[in-house]
Amino acid sequence: MSQSIVIIGSGFAARQLVKNIRKQDANVPLTLIAADSIDEYNKPDLSHVISQSQRADDLTRQTAGEFAEQFNLRLFP
Repeated sequence: MSQSIVIIGSGFAARQLVKNIRKQDANVPLTLIAADSIDEYNKPDLSHVISQSQRADDLTRQTAGEFAEQFNLRLFP
């Protein structure tokens, strides 16, 4: 049985950890567990949401599904 890595959290540090692990090993099983949607967005842009009549979809840079597919990992949001 091969070893796997479980990451708890979905912030910037967790995303960077996934990216760096994949640079080292493209095949190790990765699982990411988070309490939120895991969609990536730029936090400073939140200050403009109301004034520019934006929705969450307008701020999303990468969905959780896209991230999971790009870095071959299992998500538990």
